Amino acid sequence: MLNISKLNLRSITAETIFGVDLDFQSGLNIVQADNTSGKSTCLQAIIYVLGLERSLGTNLSVPLPFAMRERIQESETSNYEEVLQSYVEIQLENEDGHLLYAKRSIVGGSDPKLISTKFSEKKLNDIPIWNTPKDFFIHDAGSATRESGFHYYLAEFIGWQLPTVPKFDGTECPLYLETLFPMFFVEQKRGWSTVQGPLPSQFRIQDINRRVLEFVLNLDAGKIRRERAELNKRISLLEADWVEKRKSLERGGVDLIRFVGVPKTPTAEFSHKARISLEVFLEGDWVQLESAVHELQRQVDEINQMELVSTEEAEASIREALQTAQKRYEELSSILEVTKTEFRSTLEENKSLKKRLSALDIDLKRHQDTKKLFSLGSTVSNAVTFENCPTCHQHLDQELLPASSSGAMALDENIAFIKSQQVMYRSALSATEDRLSDLLLRGRAIEQDYRDAQSELRSLKRALVRPSTSPHFSKH
Repeated sequence: MLNISKLNLRSITAETIFGVDLDFQSGLNIVQADNTSGKSTCLQAIIYVLGLERSLGTNLSVPLPFAMRERIQESETSNYEEVLQSYVEIQLENEDGHLLYAKRSIVGGSDPKLISTKFSEKKLNDIPIWNTPKDFFIHDAGSATRESGFHYYLAEFIGWQLPTVPKFDGTECPLYLETLFPMFFVEQKRGWSTVQGPLPSQFRIQDINRRVLEFVLNLDAGKIRRERAELNKRISLLEADWVEKRKSLERGGVDLIRFVGVPKTPTAEFSHKARISLEVFLEGDWVQLESAVHELQRQVDEINQMELVSTEEAEASIREALQTAQKRYEELSSILEVTKTEFRSTLEENKSLKKRLSALDIDLKRHQDTKKLFSLGSTVSNAVTFENCPTCHQHLDQELLPASSSGAMALDENIAFIKSQQVMYRSALSATEDRLSDLLLRGRAIEQDYRDAQSELRSLKRALVRPSTSPHFSKH
């Protein structure tokens, strides 16, 4: 719910302050006046102060008469006076009873892309207690998606969660406020051929009429379609995960085993009757498990036919081999533990760098938005304060450093510093990812050697505890 409680228009010349103040009550309000008295101007002023000119068309020129832009006369017989400054103020109330004051200049003030606001959630004797003023921008990229964008803030104030909708170019965007507000007013200057004015088409949103109506009327069709879109997105993610897992299975792991027969996409038939075969890497080639078993059995048979010596006769060589295997096992165990520790440490560093980069991205956007607001004439800093460190976000006065006469960095210096930090951290992140990949491959190779050494060690230990007359295999 959104109520307009006050609307103020001002057009100031060198001699006179012209304007009107309108107070509205909850419910139906009727504004009655003669023709050319400014009724349409008041409606256009509401559209203008909320930054909704694109609801009327692609032209972003001020949708207000020349009395608010160029010249004005006190009466029909009076001389025109040049407008030196003009602006519109509005006070809105949401469902929770919170108030939002917004002011937007037309001429002679800050840039028209800047909207100054105050917010109140408490009243004292019916007088609002306003919080710290904030400035927002409009008609630039991010005005509907970033914290410093007015339409992002206005949607939150109203309590709207704007859905994401597809565009004709395949990308997605929010259902902008400019597409919704034509449903809430009738502009008589365009004629009364239809009650609802044409919806803006410059956003290139697919099925814009249907999507706007579904949102405004809170129809289930829109919710169902969005849920279906979410389900289709989840299906796509699962299918992509299936493809990746399938590649991993077919590629084979450290144990030189792979699965064959997994379909490219999940099917109902596969879920009921899967036909998967197992292949192992043997002597430089992938072979079926059954074939590998036969080949290994043949090799075992060959070993069984070798000349046998007793364990007692081979004890000396076994003990020597055991010492060598034990030493190799301990070396590989130590190397493997060092590699695992290094991998864990690098992984933590990688996560920390990603977290820091994410914080820097947010910080950079806030600084850039603040720079944009200042360039538009704002004197209020929304996103950053120059007393805060852009790296650790601590107040500079709280630093345990000697007193210094130098102040904090300027906004441009902060932006340049954050960008340099991003370059440094991205470089470090790339290095950690390369190191992780190298450690993963090295760890797999070491782990395989470690298991082989462990198996050899167990085999030699078993050979020593056999009866002295047990056969020992050796090759001549």
